[in-house]
Amino acid sequence: METTGIIVGIVASICAIVGAAYAIYWRFIKPRKLKTRLQQVTNMIMEWFDEIDCNLDAGLNIAALNNRENKVRDYINRKLKAYWIRPTPKIIRAWNRETGMKKEVRDSKEIFQKRSLVPADGIQIDLFFNTLVGNFTRFYSKYSGKDTGCNFAEVETPIRFLKFYLEKLGYGE
Repeated sequence: METTGIIVGIVASICAIVGAAYAIYWRFIKPRKLKTRLQQVTNMIMEWFDEIDCNLDAGLNIAALNNRENKVRDYINRKLKAYWIRPTPKIIRAWNRETGMKKEVRDSKEIFQKRSLVPADGIQIDLFFNTLVGNFTRFYSKYSGKDTGCNFAEVETPIRFLKFYLEKLGYGE
């Protein structure tokens, strides 16, 4: 009888230690890992964007730009493959307020989608970046030909929203 009580006590202690380690991981370590990864991918996207923004008039180095794109894609595929950008109603309201919408229409998902160029239902981060690159490619093809229909906001706005989104989640810098 006495040995059974000791064994139960040892098993309970081991379970408590494992449970505490699990709780510590999910409470402290995992969020920091995600925060660091999101900050890293945001910095990489900002470097890609700065390369475009600074060299647009002087002429872009397409090879360097493609290299940066590939690095961002590789990082996303390795570290953030399953991450979704999912705007909550609170974030939608805050973004619409940030972009100057009237109080009556701040909860509108349609206006949010027009103002952020991001789906209100959410988007995977790899698809977000692919869309961003597509927006840039479309812009640059029109810009190169001096077409009046090109709009740099199609590239800049989703990046501004990504930074805003991560800030609201507490993952911003």
